[in-house]
Amino acid sequence: MIFDSTEERLIYTKLNAYLANYSDMIKNDYASLPNDVHDIDHGIGLGEMHNSISDLSFQINTMHQTKDNTSYREIISERKIFRNLVILIKRIIRKLTFWLIEPICQQQSTFNNSVVSSIISMSQTINPLVISLNHFSNNLKEIELAQLSANENMIDLLSELNEQYLQKLAETIQSHQSMEQHYQLLDKNFRTMELSIEALNKTYPQRLDALESIQQLENNQLVDIQRRIDRISKLDLDIFDEKPNFYQDASTYSQAGEDVILFFILHNILEIPINEMSYIDLGACYAILCNNTYRFYKHGARGVLVEANPALIPELKFYRNGDLILNRCVSVNSGELVDFQVLNIPGNSSSNHEVTKMRLNQDKDLKIDSVVSIETISVNDIIENHLGKTPTIISIDLEGIEIEILHSINFSKHRPLAFIVEMIPYTVPFTITEKNTELLNFMKSVDYHEYAYTGINSIFLDKKYLMENGRIID
Repeated sequence: MIFDSTEERLIYTKLNAYLANYSDMIKNDYASLPNDVHDIDHGIGLGEMHNSISDLSFQINTMHQTKDNTSYREIISERKIFRNLVILIKRIIRKLTFWLIEPICQQQSTFNNSVVSSIISMSQTINPLVISLNHFSNNLKEIELAQLSANENMIDLLSELNEQYLQKLAETIQSHQSMEQHYQLLDKNFRTMELSIEALNKTYPQRLDALESIQQLENNQLVDIQRRIDRISKLDLDIFDEKPNFYQDASTYSQAGEDVILFFILHNILEIPINEMSYIDLGACYAILCNNTYRFYKHGARGVLVEANPALIPELKFYRNGDLILNRCVSVNSGELVDFQVLNIPGNSSSNHEVTKMRLNQDKDLKIDSVVSIETISVNDIIENHLGKTPTIISIDLEGIEIEILHSINFSKHRPLAFIVEMIPYTVPFTITEKNTELLNFMKSVDYHEYAYTGINSIFLDKKYLMENGRIID
């Protein structure tokens, strides 16, 4: 046997010792009883007792065989209404089922007779036993009196042990409850830590990737800034110095000096103040290099730059933060989406896929880097909704769609003073070729005079304005 405590083991040992002593006392007392009790032979012989027991066994066996039968009882009814009718119906049912019920009743009678016979036999057998037991009971009373004092001592001992056990049990329960509360608190804290660790494990790769992305972006930005600084240093632009004298500044940022020529005629000849000039640069591309409007921006003029290539927008916003930058594709109509093909040489990017295909065939070094979906905007929309007035200058470098854009301008409402327009097709290698006569004829038709031609671009001036200011003798 397994014991939960020392107290339980002690109680079990003492009870075993007491029961062993008590058993020895009963044996000794029984040995001292009269012979007539031992023999149990008062008025009945052993043979007769054996026969009675055999008969009793037989009768009990008969009772066992018939014990599962039901009784047959008088038909009665507790109903106050239709009582006689119910009894009558039950009697009819019993009459009809007589063949089934009668055997059951006979079986029950047999069982009852067996029970009576058994009881008689048992009575005859038990009587002498009762007489003997009376004698035995009297002796047991004496034994019980002898054991009272021993029992009292045992009870006192058991009471003391029980009190000690209960006290120890109460202390154990209190300690167990305290430990259980402590374990619950530890389990709760541990679960909280598990959830925190699980959350960290889930978010750690994402945070690490985000940090690496930020670090890579910062590194790329640092490299890009250093590249821009090196470019500015090589150009020697003096953009942070005081603005030079207009007459002494001969630096050009255009492809073939177009900005210097136009700056001379507008400011030096027509004497238009720089801060009153405005421009719209269609296909601005770079902010400074090969840009026809940067010289005017450098001296204080402001306008709108339109560029479809999204990759060039950050540079334009950085260097031309005083201008309005629109990431749109110039077209005849506004609000449409077109596929703009971005080439590895940005100046050749175009929304005219036929022109792009022709240039790819001519120059094997050219390739399409990407195709982006860009919203279109018209020149009239730029003038009316973004610049808010007719510009002084419009520079057009749209890689093959210049004539379409010029046709879309409302010249009756908006007449810019000057246009810079690309006049020759793209060739590899560069060759001197004829000017675009269709474009030249159109500009003449809307009364614009070709003031200068640089071999690549033509500068057109408003003939009406020149005549009104006495600059053309017709």
